[in-house]
Amino acid sequence: MAICRAIKISVDNGPLFRTTSANRVLLDAFSTDAAEARLKGYLSEAGLSNKTLYSFRSGGAVTMALTGSTLDDFVDHVGWRSNRMHGKVLFAATQVPPA
Repeated sequence: MAICRAIKISVDNGPLFRTTSANRVLLDAFSTDAAEARLKGYLSEAGLSNKTLYSFRSGGAVTMALTGSTLDDFVDHVGWRSNRMHGKVLFAATQVPPA
């Protein structure tokens, strides 16, 4: 929050994560389309491709499962509403060899 105050961006009202345009911070919420576009730009600069926000979210959920988080913890964290996704993540977590 100190950074926001220092660069004179008020976060008292509206969404915390916002859309940017040129050198301005807009009042619009940061959309998944904007996040996906920004991620693809960063990955392209790094010479990586074929990654999506979904793959990062899934990987984070698998990491949470492997580190002992409960199903409820990561469902709340990633915002999944489907039991089908829970099962896929738990299955993927069982496929990772122990460290």
